[in-house]
Order: sequence, then structure tokens, then C-alpha cells
Amino acid sequence: MHSPDIPSLVWEYSRLTAQYRLKQNKEQILLAAGKIFDIYCDLTKPGKEQSAIRNKLVGDLSNAIGNEAEEDLTKGIRDGNYKRLLGPDYREYDERQWFYRAVDEKVDPETVGTSNTRTFIWKKDYMQSDWFLFQEAVRQHHDVAMNVLKDTFVLMGIDEKILAGN
Repeated sequence: MHSPDIPSLVWEYSRLTAQYRLKQNKEQILLAAGKIFDIYCDLTKPGKEQSAIRNKLVGDLSNAIGNEAEEDLTKGIRDGNYKRLLGPDYREYDERQWFYRAVDEKVDPETVGTSNTRTFIWKKDYMQSDWFLFQEAVRQHHDVAMNVLKDTFVLMGIDEKILAGN
């Protein structure tokens, strides 16, 4: 379930055909980072240094991730590598910590022992929380991806109502 989240992991995704099963996370991350950089450069026209900057970016990211042979490179060490690379812009991701910074938990004593014991209520400043901002970014990414893929899904015969969640 979390194989795509481990940056240096090489694994097999059994839902795909044999030709596409082997997943090399680091390779995919570096390819994506290079492409994102290229798009950024196309939009900003940074000049002649583009290739050297791209190579440094991909190399620095590769070093921070480590490689499969170094799978004992713990999350803590990798996070330290990311912190050094990104400086003050680095935000450590901890799903539970981010969530509890955005909400207050209320326990209803009358429902203790049932599945409805806990209620979560947004904190006053939740819209500035990492959790909320991450969820909004995911939603925006989903909307863009669905817009890009909409015609392909229609060609596949997938009803737009299903795609919209209706």
C-alpha cells in the first residue's frame, strides 16, 4: 500500500501487465523532477545555464534519495538529506501530526465503546494548516488530471457521471 511512497524502492505492481509491473520509484521521481524543471524553464526562459541547473537539480535529488542498495538509509537520514537540500522550505510530512494540528477531537461520553465515539472539529485557523493545504492541493491536482484525461475516459466508455462521483 505504501510502496510508491518509499523513494528508493524497486517493487512490482501486480495490477499491471508484466511489461509495466516493475516500478523503480527513484527513476520515476528523477524523471518527473526533470520534466517539471523543463516545463518551468519553458515558462520562465532562464537562459543558457538551464542544462547545468537541471543536471545539478536531478543529481542533488538523486543523492538525497540514495539508492536501493542503501535501503537501510532510514527515513530520518533521508529527511535530513532533504532538509539540507531544501533549506527552510522543507516541511516534514507526518499525516497524523498534520491532521491533529488542523482539528480538535471531541469524545462523546454517551457513545464510548461505539464507532461514533470521536468527532473532529476544524480548528479556527485550519485553512492555514499543512493538512488542509495538502488536501486542497490533492483536490486541485485531481481536477486538473480529470480534465486532461476526460476525453480518454469517454473513449474508453466510462460514463462522466461515474468520473464525477455522481
